Amino acid sequence: MKKSGFVILWFCFPFFTSFLYMSSAGSSWGVYPLSIALGVYSYTLLAGQLFLISRPVWLQRILSVKEILTLHSAVPLIVLVLSLVHRFLKESAGFSLETAQAIIGLASWFFLLLVIVAALLLLANTFITKNKFIKNIKDRVYSAFKLSYSKVRASHNMTVLLAAVLCVHVFLSSLSDVSFNPAGTFVLFAWTLFCFVSYIVYRIRGRK
Repeated sequence: MKKSGFVILWFCFPFFTSFLYMSSAGSSWGVYPLSIALGVYSYTLLAGQLFLISRPVWLQRILSVKEILTLHSAVPLIVLVLSLVHRFLKESAGFSLETAQAIIGLASWFFLLLVIVAALLLLANTFITKNKFIKNIKDRVYSAFKLSYSKVRASHNMTVLLAAVLCVHVFLSSLSDVSFNPAGTFVLFAWTLFCFVSYIVYRIRGRK
């Protein structure tokens, strides 16, 4: 498989899980189905982050480590935007934003935003961190909290908890009822399990 083929497949697969959930809503178009599609698409991509960072050998035959990390870095920005639109559409459809599921979703969104900002400032090596002002902020944070790159990277791994929390958010949905949406629930659960297992195996074996 070529690099472009894998990247296209990576961003197209979530459309499949989204379609299964949209179908269970009984309508293929409208504010509510679209909110479902964006929510499921975002979650599918985010769960996939665990698989990407596990960097299996077969994937490294398609993409270089640098390319895998670039893809891994781009996905959260996409998820952040789509999940925010998902929330607004859900509200427009008349759903309460005060339920446990909605609160978990909102808290996860802010946590993801924090993770992205922290990664850009403390881990990434881009034109942003090369800016003198940003670099000074980074140096001050490292100094104030006695951080090192290895410590920051280790704390970044804790973001796996975000995927776990969002898993709860998704499966609290009435559309994740197996009797109501067996195909969608099974596929999304299988994908989630696959990604978590990939990450756990990667951590047990150690970084290659």
